[in-house]
Amino acid sequence: MGIAIRIRRIAAAVVLCATAMTLHAAEPTPLRVMFVGNSITYVNNLPAVVSAYARAQPDGPPIETITYVAPGGTLHERWDDGAATAALRDRHVDVLVLQERGAVLGCVQSEVDRASADCRDALAAHRAFAELARTLGTRVLVLETWSTDAQGQSTQHDGATRVAGRIGATVVHAGDALQAQAHATSRAATFPDGVHPSLGGTLVMGAQLYRAITGVAPTPTSLRIDFPLLPARPAVDPHVPLETQLVGLPVQVYLLEHDALAPVLDRASRYH
Repeated sequence: MGIAIRIRRIAAAVVLCATAMTLHAAEPTPLRVMFVGNSITYVNNLPAVVSAYARAQPDGPPIETITYVAPGGTLHERWDDGAATAALRDRHVDVLVLQERGAVLGCVQSEVDRASADCRDALAAHRAFAELARTLGTRVLVLETWSTDAQGQSTQHDGATRVAGRIGATVVHAGDALQAQAHATSRAATFPDGVHPSLGGTLVMGAQLYRAITGVAPTPTSLRIDFPLLPARPAVDPHVPLETQLVGLPVQVYLLEHDALAPVLDRASRYH
């Protein structure tokens, strides 16, 4: 009798262990995404929006972010200070998102502008980040920003596309999507301060990035915003991950339902 009981107990333990292993194996491995940029990235907390889209999907991997940003900062500055590159080397990162200041990347369209220090620095920084990422097996995305008019946006589109092509990266045409949104609604509604996106604009960018990161467009489920939405000029330390700096800050919770998200996702889907 004692032997039979022991056998049943051992069998039960094996079943529980196998069940636990199955559940553990079913959990998707998070994708780790690093953002490097400036206020275009941190206003309304674009990295957290991308992670929120991932949490809202019925399936698909969660997304963990690490972000190095500074107000008005350039990629050349972020390369020189070394914090982002050290983090890239120290931990596995699946995708690196590069966001340059303003309309700088449009410089590659002009021989005169290409000779400027800003343009040379921007191109060198993109190339350096991409070469490091390649050695680490990290994909690179170039986040297109925007200009103030249609001609300027066309230049920015072409410049970001050319830079991405040179470094073997994928361009995310966020500027094109937000310019279209501004045309459909109003520029003031899309860029409240004339430069930075509204929350609606950030939601469009987040959906575009989610698709570029995962290869699948987000579905129009509800989206929970439960993280700090930063203004344009917070006290951000570029040497410390943004996610660490935001711990403990007060938040206002928003829940965006299907009807509110559908037009956002439709806009994002038109610009890859």
